[in-house]
Amino acid sequence: MDKRIVKTQKNLKNTLRQMVLEKPFEKISVTEICKRANTSRITFYTYYGDKYDLLEHCFEDIQEEATERFRELEQDNPDHKLNLSCQHFLMVLIEVTAPFVHSAAQTEASPAVTMYYHFVLKNLKMFGKENADRLKTKYCVEQIDAFLTYGLWGFIFASGKKNDSAQTVEDAKQLIDDLLASPVFENLSEK
Repeated sequence: MDKRIVKTQKNLKNTLRQMVLEKPFEKISVTEICKRANTSRITFYTYYGDKYDLLEHCFEDIQEEATERFRELEQDNPDHKLNLSCQHFLMVLIEVTAPFVHSAAQTEASPAVTMYYHFVLKNLKMFGKENADRLKTKYCVEQIDAFLTYGLWGFIFASGKKNDSAQTVEDAKQLIDDLLASPVFENLSEK
């Protein structure tokens, strides 16, 4: 792909990602995105059908970032211990989504929050499938995934105002260990 096209698309995505931190997604227009990105509307519509399409592409980039970051963290887990893999997995989701979740500009009804929810849920399902033989719960997987998806959003959102991101990650690590050691899961802390 032409480097100019890649640069333009990246600029538009980065612009939207920044704007979502500043104001509700519903109040962001294509005209505003283009103006801020110093790109024409014609160029915008060459690559994206609308702002929702652009947001979806932003989440595709976030997915790539999450996958790469998880691989990096898992290099420190050569024995593939489940509790450490779970910590890494949730830490990555926190890292790549925390700026978005901390944004007070988004409401629960926002399409951006809906995409965030589906992003986290999709990743939980993938992680669950990859670790199905090691991850046994007393609840059905769909219930755990939905609980963790909403819980992750709530945890990050609630932590964001009073803790820095490093403290949020440390608190999340401890919560993951506590959850894995609880009766919700079979005794997995040593696996």
